[in-house]
Amino acid sequence: MRARAIALACLGAIACMSIAAPNAEATKKGELVNESGGVVKGAVKGVAKSVSLEGLGKSEFKLSCVEGALEGEVTSTRGGKGKITFKGCEAPGKAPGACTTVTLPLIWGYVVVGTEDVWKKTVEPETTIVCGTAEVEVKGAFLSHVKPQEELTKEFLLNSKEPFESKEETLEINVNGKGFEKARLPLELKVTLAEKAKFV
Repeated sequence: MRARAIALACLGAIACMSIAAPNAEATKKGELVNESGGVVKGAVKGVAKSVSLEGLGKSEFKLSCVEGALEGEVTSTRGGKGKITFKGCEAPGKAPGACTTVTLPLIWGYVVVGTEDVWKKTVEPETTIVCGTAEVEVKGAFLSHVKPQEELTKEFLLNSKEPFESKEETLEINVNGKGFEKARLPLELKVTLAEKAKFV
């Protein structure tokens, strides 16, 4: 009887393991969905403080701004579109406040890097900004860590201050026609949706 009980216990354990296995191996879809599993409706808004656009090459260019604001909409479970506007900006060669507003048009999507859902923002179309003595072409995409990951909420924190080692990170700038170089846009953006959503 004892041997039979042990055998049944082992069979039970194996059954439990087989049921749990699919969840353990489940992969992220890289999608943002509402409570019903559909497209998030309504406007997307975001605010950021102390924003900068930095060249990582010979230009040593740095655009520093007091704040930023995101406006847009979700167009599918895979992404959306909008713009991000920086205010109170200055760059070398210009007095503070003279370069007041900079706007970048964006399309965005959600990608999975490792085991993490990541918000990918692409400057599109390619945009030229002028600030001080610098005329800067901006193109490519930058990534942001997202919190929370799998919790229904209207508010998300997007952090692009921590760099990614990913081929999805393609942001570049061309300062005064001297050629494109890698760039970064470190910021913390607090995003608010019109309805609760989560990443899956």
